[in-house]
Amino acid sequence: MKRNIQLILLVLITWLLQTIFGAFVPNSYVTPNMLLILSCSMGFLLGTRTGMWTGFLAGIFYDLMFGNIFGLTALVFMYAGVLNGKLYRLFFEDDIRVPVLSAGLFDFIYNIVLFISEYIPDHSVRFGQCLKTIILPDVFATILAAIPLYLIYRWLSRRMLADQLEEEQSPWLR
Repeated sequence: MKRNIQLILLVLITWLLQTIFGAFVPNSYVTPNMLLILSCSMGFLLGTRTGMWTGFLAGIFYDLMFGNIFGLTALVFMYAGVLNGKLYRLFFEDDIRVPVLSAGLFDFIYNIVLFISEYIPDHSVRFGQCLKTIILPDVFATILAAIPLYLIYRWLSRRMLADQLEEEQSPWLR
C-alpha cells in the first residue's frame, strides 16, 4: 500500500515536472517525455505489473494535459511499462543502456502513433517533415533526459524496496 502511494506521488511529481518544463522550453515541439521515461524505468526496475500501472497512470495524466485522443497515450505508455517489465529479469538494473534506449524507442513509437492519429487524417504535414523537425529531436531529447532521470528513479526504487523489506522483517508487524 505504501509503495503504491509512493508510485502515485512519483507519477504526479513527474507530471508536474513535465508540465512546468514544457512551459519554459521555447520550442514546445522538442521536450523530453518524462512520463514515458518514468513508465520505462519503473517497468525495468520493479517488474511488469508495476510498469503497467505506472504507464497507465502516467498516460492518463499525459492525456488529461496534452492529449487529443483520450487513452491513446495511456495505451502506449502501458505497453512501454509492460515490455520494459519483461526486461526486468533479463538485465541488471545497473545497465543504464537498456531503459534509456527503450525510452527512446518507445518515444519514437509514440510519436509515430501520434502522427498517424493526428496528422494523417488532416493531411496537414508530410511524414519526412514531421520526422525531421519533431520526431527525431524529441527522441534525442528524451534519450538525453532519460540518463539522469533513470538514475534518480533507480535510487528511489531502491529506497522503496528497502523500506518495504524493512517493514516485512520488523518483529512488531508480525
